[in-house]
Amino acid sequence: MTEVPSADRIIHTTVVHGKERNDPYYWLNDKTNEKVIEYLTKENEYLEEYMKPTSELQETLYNEFVGRQLQTDTNVPYRFGQWFYYSRTVEGKQYSIVRSLKIINILVL
Repeated sequence: MTEVPSADRIIHTTVVHGKERNDPYYWLNDKTNEKVIEYLTKENEYLEEYMKPTSELQETLYNEFVGRQLQTDTNVPYRFGQWFYYSRTVEGKQYSIVRSLKIINILVL
């Protein structure tokens, strides 16, 4: 097994509301930094290797979870002020879709 990756500790001091805070891993916030990308790649490779013995179980659990959920579903709209809000899920999409509809007052005789 490969060695566990360890991030460098580079002290960064932030002052908020007069309080000083030291964050040795602040540099990991910079997503364009090559060192950050290299470190995260190593971390992902390590995780992949570490979890490899459980890959069959992971696949089984994932399929069971997905099999118990409605892949395409819509909730009941609810009113908030002049708007109706609802969300729906679509098969194959990772996130739900949240929509709003403006209420139009129509006089029915």
